[in-house]
Amino acid sequence: MDIAQMFPQILACVNIQDKDLFCYPIPTSKSLEEVQPVIGLPLGVYPQVRVSLYVQDEDGQGQPLNIVSKWRKMMVTEPQKKLCVVVPYRDGCIGMQQGEGRRKNLHIFLDYMVKFLKEAGRQAFEIIITEQSQEGLFNKGVLFNIGTHVSEDRGCEYVTLHDVDQIPTNPRNDYHFVDRPLHMCTYSTQYDYLQWPPGMHVGGVVMSSMDSYRAMNGYSNKYYGWGLEDNDQWYRIKRVFGEIDRLPQQIGHYRDLPHPRIMGLDMTVEYNDSKAVLEELKNSEGLEYIETDGYAQVSYYTEIASVTEESPHVVRALIHVLKNGDRQPPC
Repeated sequence: MDIAQMFPQILACVNIQDKDLFCYPIPTSKSLEEVQPVIGLPLGVYPQVRVSLYVQDEDGQGQPLNIVSKWRKMMVTEPQKKLCVVVPYRDGCIGMQQGEGRRKNLHIFLDYMVKFLKEAGRQAFEIIITEQSQEGLFNKGVLFNIGTHVSEDRGCEYVTLHDVDQIPTNPRNDYHFVDRPLHMCTYSTQYDYLQWPPGMHVGGVVMSSMDSYRAMNGYSNKYYGWGLEDNDQWYRIKRVFGEIDRLPQQIGHYRDLPHPRIMGLDMTVEYNDSKAVLEELKNSEGLEYIETDGYAQVSYYTEIASVTEESPHVVRALIHVLKNGDRQPPC
């Protein structure tokens, strides 16, 4: 039955085993079968529940509609925390990054992930594309950090930091909330071998609550060009939390989306600079070093050009990544 065509304001009253009664407004776009009476109910399993619908008068009184559901069993759980999937992205600037074919990767990724997350039971989620402008060296750590800022502004309570060319294959990998950082992409079809543990990195996909992300000050902002920011993140997690939580490889199984790969990016001046940054972190002690470089300092490395809602689950932020406080030249 389409309630919206009949009445503008509806109350759903939930009868618990003929004892307790809870009433609350429901969206008139919902059918009776879709009504999920969770607002105002204590957590738990209810063996006998039925829902009655009422019209709400101007004075707040309810008039019965004589529409009553059958007795049924119902489980009431806590509302889900909102997830943001942060995806650094740039198509182009070939030769300075693995940037060719990324537009096609992104198109496949968005279609696949929206469907996958819905089927996994995620009810509140957004995918935040942090697109770097066609200026200068790519900086994935900066894009993760600014994407997490955008996520926080949009009410997300946890994030997954996600490469655009990795998509999950196991439905048991349901992207539910965890408090501690979790390395999710523990096996990728990009490589033709199994390695456990996957190594001193958290590449591909890593999840973190907002509190945990702040505790390790996110990603470093100092890795320009390709590589090593995921190794830096491994050390941050290890230093703050002691151990690296990882999905079993059967569950953390990801399929890589193919794109042309640029060889020799680990032989550039920028890569050698990144190695020096990583060594500086490894040789430091305590938290003082990571507290001076990361999520809290990302505003010094970015200018946000725009933030656009592209669809109900997709937001795109166009970012200028700065170096030494200045915009980088076009690439």
